[in-house]
Amino acid sequence: MQHEVTTKHPNNGKPRGFARYAFSAKMIRFQDLARRFNCVMRTETLAECKDLLATIRTSMTICDDAVIAKMLDRNPGILRTVSFPGTPADQRGLFAYLPLNASGMEALLSGTMKGGAPDPMMVCAPGEAPCAIYIWLVFMPGKMSRAMGLLADLLDEAAPEPCPVFSKAVNLHAEQLNDSLGFMNASLLYFECAPELLVILPRREIRVERQPQIRARIARDFGDMAKVLSVRSATYMAEQSCHFDEEFDGNDFCSTHWLGEVGNDAAGCIRARFFGGFAKIERLAVRAEYRNSRLAYQLVREAVEHCRRKGYTKLYGHSRYDLVRFWRVFGFRPLEDRPAFSFADVQYVEMVCDLAPSNNAITLDCDPMMLIRPEGAWDAPGPFDSPPAFFGKDRKERIAGQTRTVGQQTITA
Repeated sequence: MQHEVTTKHPNNGKPRGFARYAFSAKMIRFQDLARRFNCVMRTETLAECKDLLATIRTSMTICDDAVIAKMLDRNPGILRTVSFPGTPADQRGLFAYLPLNASGMEALLSGTMKGGAPDPMMVCAPGEAPCAIYIWLVFMPGKMSRAMGLLADLLDEAAPEPCPVFSKAVNLHAEQLNDSLGFMNASLLYFECAPELLVILPRREIRVERQPQIRARIARDFGDMAKVLSVRSATYMAEQSCHFDEEFDGNDFCSTHWLGEVGNDAAGCIRARFFGGFAKIERLAVRAEYRNSRLAYQLVREAVEHCRRKGYTKLYGHSRYDLVRFWRVFGFRPLEDRPAFSFADVQYVEMVCDLAPSNNAITLDCDPMMLIRPEGAWDAPGPFDSPPAFFGKDRKERIAGQTRTVGQQTITA
């Protein structure tokens, strides 16, 4: 045994750990229970925990002793037993935590850190300030409410400067407990975070990597079109050395365009042209700095669904050889018995996609007002649904007085 920590604290009996973190009031009650029952937390070696770990393995899947030994070589303080007066030693509880450095926190957030075999170099050595604390294991059979108050002692020692504390819920009971203690879904704060990860934050402002909003919308005005053209210039012309008249081919003003945005930045685009029995999806472009996002998928999904809504059940497109797999995700397949062809010194494959008919496709049976609304916004009131109130009777009189009608018929409603 290396040292012992009890629940007696100089700060009016309350550990600083809870005051520094956004725990719920329930955690304070747990602290009082730990003090009332004289719970004791000890740092112990692997040899001292052998029997306890064997007991835990009868009900839980945890990593091998060899893995734990490597982690203890890196930081001997990560195993903490919890004992309760009047309870046999073989009924102790166990806390195990990992004080993570920057690379460890990054691996945890991305989901690449293996909980069953973490890389020891992702763990802080004694005396190093952690970037995050990961609750690796909590085993408190029947005594969880008594022991959780000791977590404050652990945080005071492991993180003198408060940092985010992460956890994972292994079952429904653990999920409900974590929620009641104040833990929240980490994906609300950290970009591309593993979905099962939970976090509780220090009671101070910390920098978090917020996920920028990714969206694709129809380009509706000259400003939007300027952004679309700038994206295509930065991709096709700059990267593939397209000539101006190859990239801007005379079809832009007879197409529907979608603008992709990451945050407030113009990041991608795509367009569609419409023919008698099919629609053609083309000119997908995403700026290089945003190609690790999901923007390309969002753009294609928006364009495909738009075509379905317009009643199309067949799509056509040209794919570069290396992007055939990408287009297959959306149901495209190479057109049979059609050889590859090239233009602008790049080889392409013809591809088609069969779409299931839309249940709410735009047809002649639709409300006539729907057919004059802005493209793609058919379900929302358009400019003719709610005319400006200041027109009213005056506009009807001007129409009647200034419009030449056949047979002097009245045309105002």
